[in-house]
Amino acid sequence: MFTKYNINDTDIFNLSDFPKVEREMNNMLIRIANTPENNKAEIIISFLKDHSLKNEWFAVNPELARLISGRYFTTSHLECLFESCQKISTSLRIRRLYQKGHCRTALGLSEDKCQ
Repeated sequence: MFTKYNINDTDIFNLSDFPKVEREMNNMLIRIANTPENNKAEIIISFLKDHSLKNEWFAVNPELARLISGRYFTTSHLECLFESCQKISTSLRIRRLYQKGHCRTALGLSEDKCQ
């Protein structure tokens, strides 16, 4: 089943407006909370967006790369959200996806990494 989310450039993203996405995000954040911070956002974004990871990420953050690529948690709604945002710039998608403070904190991201 494919879910299409309607996201526009002018929308203000609120994770709570997407309960299935929020559930997947929270489950993922719990499972990766103790993984190293090395390239954490890049690994997650790349996999959700393109189902691909750079080989170097397996070296710098093998635990997270294994969890993400091994499909240890459901991400179908997160992936649909990314698919629905294809026309929105990557930086905007990152900022919107991690807008909520608890997501940034769990991923070890500072505000400047979400810009």
